[in-house]
Amino acid sequence: MAITTIDSAGFEKLFRQFIRESFNGKRTSASGKRISDATANNYTNTFRILLRFQRERNFQLCLHLVHRVNQKDIKTLNVYWRNFMRELHLFLYHDNGYYDNYAGSILKCLKVFYNYLLKEKGMPIGQFHKRIFVPKEEVEFVVLSPEEVSFLTSDKKFESTLTDAEKIAKDIFVFGCTVGLRVSDLLNLRKHHLKMESNIPFLVLRTRKTDTAIRIQLPGYALEILKKYRSTERLYLLPHFSNSWLNKKLKLLGNRLNSKTYIKTRHQRGKVVVVYKDGIRGKHFTFGDMITSHTMRRTGITNLLRLGVPEQIVRKFSGHSPGTKEFYRYVSIAESYMNSELQKAFEQIAAKTTKKP
Repeated sequence: MAITTIDSAGFEKLFRQFIRESFNGKRTSASGKRISDATANNYTNTFRILLRFQRERNFQLCLHLVHRVNQKDIKTLNVYWRNFMRELHLFLYHDNGYYDNYAGSILKCLKVFYNYLLKEKGMPIGQFHKRIFVPKEEVEFVVLSPEEVSFLTSDKKFESTLTDAEKIAKDIFVFGCTVGLRVSDLLNLRKHHLKMESNIPFLVLRTRKTDTAIRIQLPGYALEILKKYRSTERLYLLPHFSNSWLNKKLKLLGNRLNSKTYIKTRHQRGKVVVVYKDGIRGKHFTFGDMITSHTMRRTGITNLLRLGVPEQIVRKFSGHSPGTKEFYRYVSIAESYMNSELQKAFEQIAAKTTKKP
């Protein structure tokens, strides 16, 4: 027999083993590093979605072990994979309305699972999984300008309008926009991460996601924020709240800071679609709606680039590896801001040049 079929129960058993080995360190990345818990959690989420797909689309996932195949076997496998991809895409896009970014993450994890079976388990599953196309989507986001961060830092009149909880969120936000750390690192900063060297304060740590050594010099206003919350009983440098609490407060803060609305777009199967906060009323998102805790890191990195700090220094500051696509997204955004400012300057020059004496 040229093809051996492993049924859905066998598929599920192997996927659970794949997840377990990702969590316990038996599986490693191509560089030999341990798979992060965040990545392993993505595999777990993908598995849950695949189980829902089987149930709701009545499509039983299985594996085909390919030995010596003839044209009839190839035709049978082509039919399975064509049906599988069609049904899965209908489930992701039509049934659930996922956008390319999320659908792509699921398809990527599925592809990694098949590569695991082929390369790590030596199972002869063929090369059919290479047909899985992983869509890419650059999700739009907002960043605060250096002027807006400065306003939050120094405007006492604005601060007086905030509730006590909003003031705490503002301080965390300003600090985060300054140091540009990932949220997982920022909210877990402890006392031993703050070092004084010749009376100059530094944050010294290793990032959780990439295990990169980071050393960040703190400006005076950032140190004052830490002093405000300093306590012998406090383990963390900043007030310790959940990410969900922080996100709720930041949205309120953002709407106080800026009242303009945004036309938000996403991609589904490569096509641009407008996303509404309230689709029935055609209501767009506000500035506050667009702000999340990730805005802090994006703002910190983008503003350093906008202010002319060399890319290699910002990359070291942010913990990005050389050549990473994520970092060059920030470079592109910073350049667009700078080009916009240059255009304004050129228009002013042109206006003065053409102005009659």
